[in-house]
Amino acid sequence: MKGFFVGNLISIQRLKELLNYDPDTGEFTWRVGKRGLYAGDIAGCIAKHHYRVIRLDNKLYYAHRLAFFWSTGRWPKYVDHKNRCTLDNRFSNLREASMSENLMNARRPRNNTTGYKGVWFDKNVGRYRAEVSGDHIPGFFVTAKEAHEAYMVEAKKRFGEFARSE
Repeated sequence: MKGFFVGNLISIQRLKELLNYDPDTGEFTWRVGKRGLYAGDIAGCIAKHHYRVIRLDNKLYYAHRLAFFWSTGRWPKYVDHKNRCTLDNRFSNLREASMSENLMNARRPRNNTTGYKGVWFDKNVGRYRAEVSGDHIPGFFVTAKEAHEAYMVEAKKRFGEFARSE
């Protein structure tokens, strides 16, 4: 979270002084008005990377991290959006994750030409390969689909509910 957390993090008491959070909608609203904002207004804005950010006491915070903190009283290392919608900050859509788990729930990279997450074509061999979190799955595959099936077996073993096929 470079640039978003410098120095001490906000306390739960201060957070609840400034904002209200509705876990069913995922929205934060201001408790009191200030500088053109009114009590009840939705807090924060959508940043260019498509996450809602909220400035509190002159520091920027991701809304999903604030929602997790609000609901549990602790700061997680990473928060994953189960449905992959980065603006859906309902508490039921959030879960604590490791970096690897969070990446496993991500969509396949846009530059993946095989059409399958975790699969790439090895030009030296003329066959498809699969890898999970940088670890190659042994063997070569005739089709991208076969490689992807091997990828999913290994991904589910290692990451359970975080493993996604697309």
